[in-house]
Amino acid sequence: MYILRADVRENLAYAKKVKAALETGASPGDFPREDYEKTWQDRFTVADLNIHGKRALGMA
Repeated sequence: MYILRADVRENLAYAKKVKAALETGASPGDFPREDYEKTWQDRFTVADLNIHGKRALGMA
């Protein structure tokens, strides 16, 4: 996953979609639809984000 840096509306809308995908383990919209992380027990989650990741996804 890459993290956005520019503060523009398009990026915020995309960041919200990335956050939603991260919450469920789904593939982000600009990646092939594999969704293989949905079944991973110890996958990276929103709770694992540091402050920089949270800011990038519009959470802080």
